[in-house]
Amino acid sequence: MTTTARTEAWYRRETAIHEAGHFVIAKHLGIRSRARIYRHETYGWTGEVVPETSTKRLSKHEKLMIAVAGFVATAMWVKDDPTAVLEKNSAVISKGDWKMCGGRPKNAELIHDAIRAVADILNRDIGERWGDLLSVSRTLIERKAAFTRRNYV
Repeated sequence: MTTTARTEAWYRRETAIHEAGHFVIAKHLGIRSRARIYRHETYGWTGEVVPETSTKRLSKHEKLMIAVAGFVATAMWVKDDPTAVLEKNSAVISKGDWKMCGGRPKNAELIHDAIRAVADILNRDIGERWGDLLSVSRTLIERKAAFTRRNYV
């Protein structure tokens, strides 16, 4: 495999892990969703998670958990500390991710609480959803491509 192909595969896997993080935490909180990844001409690999059930019943903390779950999953995948990653680069949580919870809260402790909660759930060694994260990300990679409903997980 060429270096370009390996780089492309790495970004595809990273995107799948990120979107799977949102999907798995939403499911853990009782929210049915659809997720997909696709190759964008300008931005490279990107994805989305679309809730199919209302999130209105969720607390602010639970909505924050879903919002931060993508970057937390990616950090856990590369064996990094999610809180340290956020402190180095606040842009790891995209505008779209913040939109999931109604915007970035001013109280940083709320964000850190959500990060810790998600990290516990997605922990490689003791987290109850690490296997789900890997399974969903593999499915997203296999179903990549067109904009059809069947490509959603």
